[in-house]
Amino acid sequence: SVYAVTGTDNSSLTGTSPNITTVPGPATKYVVTSSSSTPVAGRPVTITAQLADANNNPIATSGKTVTWSSTNAGSFSSPTSPTNGSGVATVSFTTSNTVGTVHTVTATDNTSLTGTSGDITTQMYFTFTANTGNNATVGIPLSAEPTIAGSPLVAGDEIGAFDSTGLCVGAVVWDAAGNAALTVWGDNDQTGPVDGIKVGAKIKYRVWRQSANTEYPNFLV
Repeated sequence: SVYAVTGTDNSSLTGTSPNITTVPGPATKYVVTSSSSTPVAGRPVTITAQLADANNNPIATSGKTVTWSSTNAGSFSSPTSPTNGSGVATVSFTTSNTVGTVHTVTATDNTSLTGTSGDITTQMYFTFTANTGNNATVGIPLSAEPTIAGSPLVAGDEIGAFDSTGLCVGAVVWDAAGNAALTVWGDNDQTGPVDGIKVGAKIKYRVWRQSANTEYPNFLV
């Protein structure tokens, strides 16, 4: 930042200083951020580590080697990354396949400067309003061996229930280890917007394939 200081006395005489330009202090840490704090489980996010001083002012130092680590698994596209001319290192981080996993990512460079991101919490792909006041359960037995596009569902894939307008009214993560129970939420007629399926309406199903990040409509349950 650039400042100039002006002084004025009680007789209106005045004067202004030359520009005063602030500069960063010495590097003390990294400010680590994620492109999303609520990614879909199993999907990648971009992690950015900015070299900074104690007051979070960025420091433009290139050529430092940043080593990445995370809590609760996940994987990095590379174990290390160099800082660029702006003092920034980036890496792709693939989150856990399990919904509700909380990750933090830590960047540590070759001079032991470090920083840790905020929480990165994995979410379901299909989103819906839960606890509307009424619901029904659709059971999907493991013995049914559900498939999509000719291939069986695998752990991490999701099955979503929808009404005729395309509103998601419930979803479940397929774990490939046991029967699945998909809770379908009914509309709460005491609230303004429709937040669940109407009585007597036909339920339609879709599948999200985690490995391909692809949604398939018209899934039969």
